[in-house]
Amino acid sequence: STELRKDLGASLYLLSNFYSIVHETIRARVTGTDGDVKVKGTHAYHLEKARDAVFSKSMLLLNNLKTNSQFSKFQLRVGGQFPAAEYEGLIESCQRLLQYTALMSHASLTFSMHNKTGEFEKSQWSTDFRQLVSQTSTTSHKITSLLALLSSSMSYGQPLPPYLEMPQPFQFVKQVDKIDPDLLSIRHIAEPEYSAFAVIQVCSQAIHADLEKLKR
Repeated sequence: STELRKDLGASLYLLSNFYSIVHETIRARVTGTDGDVKVKGTHAYHLEKARDAVFSKSMLLLNNLKTNSQFSKFQLRVGGQFPAAEYEGLIESCQRLLQYTALMSHASLTFSMHNKTGEFEKSQWSTDFRQLVSQTSTTSHKITSLLALLSSSMSYGQPLPPYLEMPQPFQFVKQVDKIDPDLLSIRHIAEPEYSAFAVIQVCSQAIHADLEKLKR
């Protein structure tokens, strides 16, 4: 169980890195500072390399964790039964976090001007949306920090700090709504970037739910 605990800690650390990279990817795509992913040396090129590397490591580690967790059920234990169900629940939460974050990255491709084909002209809604996103703070750094804290707690078997504040879901939506209530109106649902934004918000809510489970 000690090895499993350390591997779970390592998995959470990789997740914190992956989430941070994906957040920077989304920010770069929205603000137009990503560049062409096919051109070596651009911001988009380096971000994709980093995303792919961390995603591959995370998948490999999670697969090993699942195998080792199943194997641990059959090992003879001294001092109590192996908490298989708890570990399996933690592993499943880590898997979902990885999947949701990867989906956010995929959905945000819609924001990249380098992903457009043929003649493309930004709508007024798109222009306003991008300006607001670049001005509005998000909870992403809090999520990255929380994942890093969970990693350290799991790796060294230490409790989380008391009164740890959880990142709140839909904070960005509330901030945007205060500045421009019409921007996120359902009237704009035909905008491709509106759909991408909705997917990212749903994934963010799902990530928050799994972070709550991990925090317990």
